[in-house]
Amino acid sequence: MIEIYKNKNCFNKNEKRKKMNSSLLPFSNYFELKKESLKKEFAQFLAFQTISAHKESLSACKQCALWLQKKLFDMGFASSLWGDSFPPIVFGQWEGDPTLPTLLIYNHYDVQPVDPLEKWNSDPFIATMEGDKIIAR
Repeated sequence: MIEIYKNKNCFNKNEKRKKMNSSLLPFSNYFELKKESLKKEFAQFLAFQTISAHKESLSACKQCALWLQKKLFDMGFASSLWGDSFPPIVFGQWEGDPTLPTLLIYNHYDVQPVDPLEKWNSDPFIATMEGDKIIAR
């Protein structure tokens, strides 16, 4: 839900926040219902040792790219790997209603080296919970 306010003083911040929160309610409910399975999937993603500075990580980067491509496909996106770059470029596109605005999301899945390893409290490629935070690479 997108609302345009012509007069920025017509609502106070709390009222705007309530409107935004209520429009996100379906997403919030979905994530609450799926929280444990989403955490498990996220832990699988974090386990890929995609250290792009290490050429020996090419296999892990390729496996992670394929994993991401399948996740996009499973969500209804057309997905593909582009070129022979390192790490591989994962592209996903959902062709919905052409009258709606386009949303572009860019992210990367490769990580920096985890050294010095002794500064980590646990294996950096095994997701661990610290309070309500997931800690990993």
